Amino acid sequence: MPNRVLIADSDLLLLHRYREALWRHGFEVATATDAVECVRQLKSWRPDVLVLDPTLPMGGGIGVLACMHEEEDVPVVPVILLTSGLKSYSEDMVMVLVLTFPIADHHVKSAKPELLVEWVEEVLSRRGRPTERIPAAV
Repeated sequence: MPNRVLIADSDLLLLHRYREALWRHGFEVATATDAVECVRQLKSWRPDVLVLDPTLPMGGGIGVLACMHEEEDVPVVPVILLTSGLKSYSEDMVMVLVLTFPIADHHVKSAKPELLVEWVEEVLSRRGRPTERIPAAV
């Protein structure tokens, strides 16, 4: 079964670019543009990795992390936290999040979607699950 990646970000252009890059590399991809939809997707779709913007509307990425921590029906999956840069979150705040929640990696959002593919593959390899892909459409 191919690896599933849920991308939660309110930036529609970036969301589309990340989704397409992951899909081209054989991942199953779902998206959410707010925290409520992200939690719903976590419960119903059960991804292998969550790519999360901490500034999501309707509860924020921290709200999503809290649901993973507190609600039994929300699966705990590795999280790649993508921030807009240190202006939006200080290093101290990121460290608190990393120590409190299942954050596997933290990066500044990139204009290069291929970097996200590398980050997802790295997180999956650390999790001990080989990267499984579906054949990309031609």
